[in-house]
Amino acid sequence: MVTPSSGIVDTKIVLYSFNFAEKLLREVSYLRFSAERGLCYLEELRREDLQLVLITSTEVSQAALDYHFREIFGFSEAQISSATSRLRLLSPALREGWPLDASVLADAEVMSALSSIVENSRSTSIVNFMATPTSDRIAAILGATIEEQGAAAAAETGSKLGGKSLLKRAGVRVPEGPAELLADERAVLAGIVRIDPSSAVVKLNSAHWTAGVGNIVVDVESVRRGRGLFESAESVRLPAEDFWRELAAEGAVVEEFVDDVVASPSGLGHINADGTVDTGPTHEQILVSGQYWGCRFPAEEGWRSGVLAATARVGRTLAEGGVRGTFGIDFVVSGNGGLFAVEVNLRKVGTTHVVKYIEKVVGAEIDAGGRLRPGGGPDVFYVNGRMQESALVGVAGETVLDLLRKEGLLYRQELGEGVLLHCLGALPACGYLELTSVAGSRARAADLIQAAQDVVVGSVAAPGGAVDPR
Repeated sequence: MVTPSSGIVDTKIVLYSFNFAEKLLREVSYLRFSAERGLCYLEELRREDLQLVLITSTEVSQAALDYHFREIFGFSEAQISSATSRLRLLSPALREGWPLDASVLADAEVMSALSSIVENSRSTSIVNFMATPTSDRIAAILGATIEEQGAAAAAETGSKLGGKSLLKRAGVRVPEGPAELLADERAVLAGIVRIDPSSAVVKLNSAHWTAGVGNIVVDVESVRRGRGLFESAESVRLPAEDFWRELAAEGAVVEEFVDDVVASPSGLGHINADGTVDTGPTHEQILVSGQYWGCRFPAEEGWRSGVLAATARVGRTLAEGGVRGTFGIDFVVSGNGGLFAVEVNLRKVGTTHVVKYIEKVVGAEIDAGGRLRPGGGPDVFYVNGRMQESALVGVAGETVLDLLRKEGLLYRQELGEGVLLHCLGALPACGYLELTSVAGSRARAADLIQAAQDVVVGSVAAPGGAVDPR
């Protein structure tokens, strides 16, 4: 490690800790590898006076680092040598059922290493995935600022009821439903029959539930005929025993299920330290069985301005309450064009690292109107997607990189288009991979990501496919 006397002034610690429900982490196995999304911050090592600490649950491969420095961010060999001398990779001893930040705090060796690293820095900042008391404690020990602030506010406003109340205060349209916390089946059923549409959705209240795992879609008429919650369920992912336990512990909210959905856009915002709000990124979410599985940039023109306006209003309302950091809002568009906000996330979201990568790669930021135009030139578009295939378990990230490089599909700076890969560490462990295609048109971006996915899947499906046994 280069010491501050060698020119280091600032230290940035990237700690992407996913503090979701343990049940969710067990079901969505790749979430444990999502700390690798923090590799998007490697580009900041162009600064010769910055040292970067990346904390992950598993070791990051040298191939992933080389790929980022050389092919994604286009560092020269001299820049790579300098950057790697100012990069520290740390992984704590993991504890079963503990989020990454809790494992860091409990690991005396890792905490000692962090204290030593930041000792003589002029400033230290922590980039966290979401506000938690544990991350706040780490920041206090290290004397660091922290990006996602206000664990108590995030837990309250990030809950389903808190989010709905926030949206209403901000004047943003939400689906119908009682704005109250319901703690047992009788109260939930009573809330359902007060809703006019044919279907309702019951959402476990805690912010720890995401990806729709804590939701149940219910036939309202079935409930009115006297049937129980699970008897009337049209879609459910949690076993009944788990749901009843969580309902008693944290409650749930009930609201109209908008079933004639034609699109699921999202808005992304950031509240700065001075309370100002930045907006711009909008996306069309790609959902598979109700679970987020990628996005297309930008949201369609028909509702993009509405998404931007609603995101800005929510950001200002949050800022007035003292919240700072990243937030995302999920919307649905009904068949008649109505725009409804259905969820607020007070944390980084599935599009956050994608935006970071893209803006660094193309050398421009998404503007307030939601467009990405480097140098004021033509628009840039991108598509982000995920794939998880059992046949890919055991495949090394280097193998997939070689495949796509050979096919000319990896992103190339000189062409301004191609495919970026993320979370390579999850590939051999659970067959999971994230891809983002960049191009000068929506159609080209869609074609590129499809071609890349076809190459990856085809390589392991064919006889003698590219499975690497390492």
